Amino acid sequence: MRFVLDYTVSMRWLLRDGSADDQKLADRVLTNLVKNEAWVPSLWWTDMTSVISKAEKNNLISQSESTQFLRLLEPLPISERLIPGSQLLQKTLELSRRYGLNANRAAYIALAMTESLPLATVDETLRKAVLRCGVFTYPS
Repeated sequence: MRFVLDYTVSMRWLLRDGSADDQKLADRVLTNLVKNEAWVPSLWWTDMTSVISKAEKNNLISQSESTQFLRLLEPLPISERLIPGSQLLQKTLELSRRYGLNANRAAYIALAMTESLPLATVDETLRKAVLRCGVFTYPS
């Protein structure tokens, strides 16, 4: 099974912050990646880099921990999926307007909608928007 992976889930694998329920979901997604494939929009890599560099800067993690985390990610079946630029612009703008999301958050939903895939997220705002627009959450 394929699903769209929001960076908020994958960052829980490194930072292990947030609620117990969010951590449980993140751990379940990681376990499920053994037999499933995650698709991500191209901005996933930038989102991940931003959070990791900020966590290092704030001394929440060391560079060594970041390096170990990157090694964890390498073998995982996480694939970048592109939505054509004009389609992405149109869809993300529409979702941003309708649900009050920033463009990055809307891009995850746009990919899930375009590919008819569920979305794994621990972002509450994104979760609410996902449910309102008819996209399923992963794992269900």
